Amino acid sequence: MPLRVFLTAADSSLGEEVSAALRAAGHDIATAESRADAMALLDDASGDKLVSTAESLVGRTAALLDAMPASVKRVVVATGADVYGEGPAECTACGHVRPENRPNDVMAPWEPRCPRCEGPLTPAGIREEERVQPATPLSALRLSREDLLFAWGRASGLGVASLRMFEVYGPRVQKGAMHAMAAAIRAKKAPELAEDGLLTRDFIHVRDAAKAVVLALTHPRAPGQIFNVGSGKASRLSTIAAAMVMARGEAIEIKPSAEHRRGEPRHLFAETMKIRHTLGWKPEVALTAGVGEAMAK
Repeated sequence: MPLRVFLTAADSSLGEEVSAALRAAGHDIATAESRADAMALLDDASGDKLVSTAESLVGRTAALLDAMPASVKRVVVATGADVYGEGPAECTACGHVRPENRPNDVMAPWEPRCPRCEGPLTPAGIREEERVQPATPLSALRLSREDLLFAWGRASGLGVASLRMFEVYGPRVQKGAMHAMAAAIRAKKAPELAEDGLLTRDFIHVRDAAKAVVLALTHPRAPGQIFNVGSGKASRLSTIAAAMVMARGEAIEIKPSAEHRRGEPRHLFAETMKIRHTLGWKPEVALTAGVGEAMAK
């Protein structure tokens, strides 16, 4: 049965891709909440003060819930994977461990150590059931909105699903590591890389992210669940920056800053088995193609 879906941030890159994917699947876009039977919350924080940021995330979501018509049976929220903080790792002596977030004054050597034996670690993908440890107020507010939606769902019977988006990139995406690096290189400037440039992130194309939103809106097993939306692969920022420079054909030297950015995890990438097995989703846009697309403009 076709859905009528109301989207917040419908004019964003993700919103436009979700709209196109919904229409391609035979669904309609509702122009008002009162005409919807499902909602996708794609908006993110706005405001330059903590109180305005809280209002834009938690306050606005609360207002939507208060005004939500009985016709709406499902809500999907796209939030940030930054709620996880520092990612997990494997220790040869202790097995699977979860390092704490690094202090803001951390200095080289940059790699987290095992919290049990202080030994070296190999980064691992993070699963949805692992603990969240927001490192910034914004991350905490994103988690608060997710908590609010699930609590409302449990109390009211509304079907809620959360998609924890990793580094979304692609046409018109105006934030994130890929956007920042591409903007610098197009301006013939060196991209700003923290620490030694070997931090790892998980990049997912906006078209693949949009497909995850559509599945979360329509799949019967989605309600009540949290899903990671990422490639499941760790990519070094310095490697991505070098590929972008090469794609652009520029002679730009990549020089990391040797400084830590507050709240930045060293390694964070997704374990995606849950969304693959539950919803049948998988990413289709290869990172190499996405980098080429980003630098073709």
